[in-house]
Amino acid sequence: MPHPSSNPRPPLPVILITGFLGSGKTTLLQALAEAQPTRRMMFLVNDLSNDGVDADRMRRVRPDTHAVVGGSIFCECKAADFLRMLTEDVMPAHQANPLDLLIVETSGIADPMAIGTLIAQAGFGEALSVRNIITVIAPAPFLRSVGRLPVVDAQIQAADTVVLNKTDTATEAVLQECEANVIARNPSAYLLRSQFGQGVPLDLETRLPPLPSQPLGKCSALAYSSLQVRPRLFTNKAVLEARLTALPESILRVKGKVWTAEGPMDLDVTPDTRTLVPTTEENTPYSLVFIGDKASVAELKKATEGFCMRPALIACDVFREELEALHSLPELAETVWLPMGLHDRPAELKTKVQAEIDRLEANPGITEILMLYGLCGNGTAGLYSTRCPLIIPRAHDCIAFLLGSNARHREIQSACVGTYFYAPGWIRERRVPGPDREAWIRKEYAERFDEEMIDELVEADTEAFAHYEKALFIQTPAAADGASYCQRCAAHLGWDFESTEADTGWLHRLLHGPYPDHEFVVLQPGNRTEPSADEQILRVVPL
Repeated sequence: MPHPSSNPRPPLPVILITGFLGSGKTTLLQALAEAQPTRRMMFLVNDLSNDGVDADRMRRVRPDTHAVVGGSIFCECKAADFLRMLTEDVMPAHQANPLDLLIVETSGIADPMAIGTLIAQAGFGEALSVRNIITVIAPAPFLRSVGRLPVVDAQIQAADTVVLNKTDTATEAVLQECEANVIARNPSAYLLRSQFGQGVPLDLETRLPPLPSQPLGKCSALAYSSLQVRPRLFTNKAVLEARLTALPESILRVKGKVWTAEGPMDLDVTPDTRTLVPTTEENTPYSLVFIGDKASVAELKKATEGFCMRPALIACDVFREELEALHSLPELAETVWLPMGLHDRPAELKTKVQAEIDRLEANPGITEILMLYGLCGNGTAGLYSTRCPLIIPRAHDCIAFLLGSNARHREIQSACVGTYFYAPGWIRERRVPGPDREAWIRKEYAERFDEEMIDELVEADTEAFAHYEKALFIQTPAAADGASYCQRCAAHLGWDFESTEADTGWLHRLLHGPYPDHEFVVLQPGNRTEPSADEQILRVVPL
């Protein structure tokens, strides 16, 4: 691709949107996108946190939204990420099909006085034309920080347009005080009032003077820090509201996605506003980002403690290899391994699992219990909790879970009804049909039956597998030499042999979230599980 400065097209118009934490920049971006559905625009969102919460929200409106996370684009450490995105994503798209506009949202702690330096040093001076720098302010936070926080003053001084947002949260006297402070610092700025980012035109008749060109900042000099946590599953919305009310004043922003008994919620908290609204977005993990003064890092960490997920895991031992092979595991308060094969004795499975649930709930440090079990012969029907939510996959058994979905399991079985599935955990015990199964049966029942009865059991077991014709090995990351053993089993039985790749996405979502309703039951205290005759597999009924 040619260097951007040799671009034969007219310069790409750019609007830079800046503003302090919680002023409503992303809300303004969404309003602009929704008001101009046919205009060919691209959005770049810069976020102080590593999670890219604001970019995820923008993608619901405009999927072609890009993100620079983990700092400010006007700091030396993140400027390269921003310029790389311009070079690799924005300019090629503009070359292929000219964009009408590029809108860049800076992080809340960004000092835009280095915008000219950033563009000039990268050689984008002829390829980009910054038409407007819009600074968004919210009344109460602005009056608390203007004249006290240098970055807020810099955002005002750099602006061509200042949008006084959230006007519904302040009196007329407060709004006029805000405007007076803006005029005192930048008398040439064009002032607008707005609620929820509405009514801000894209084609503002503002003549931009030479771009401010101060040096790029040092990331180590940032006055703010952020902390990202995986939030607990709140048993009701009121508990979450109470914890938010108790946050100290040093927490300047909390944003992200949480789960309550009412379902998934988008959360956005600033010193003067709190938004908690249901969301239908199920595909992004639940996470919360806390932003505060760097001088109060200890207070920031303490504030997040009441929000953090601290799950325990109850798992069938058949999954031990898969968990050990994972590159990333969440921090688990405790892992309970139960013997494989309990699905053959559903009543015993239910008794053992319920006993572990009761024991784990006695530990106040545990907030959720993850279940690495499916319905498993109705062995998990009737489970309940008294304090912690239970997260249970809507799977018939471990095979569907390893394949990644019940639909894939059904598809494979429909293609060949006589398919027997092999997995690493079952092979470890040598209990699968094959040359070692008879020895396993004789060992398993040696202390309970005499030789004659065991001979009859072996014969009955052989007959039980007579209708199978294919051995299918599920190739998981922990498979090792399992496929070759499965081949020997197939040869011993006179079956065909095939292997298929596992899909560990379902396992990953159990451990890390999210928990979409079509894949998981999130069982709240006071309810119990019950088998469902439809594709849900498990349903929730009152205890």
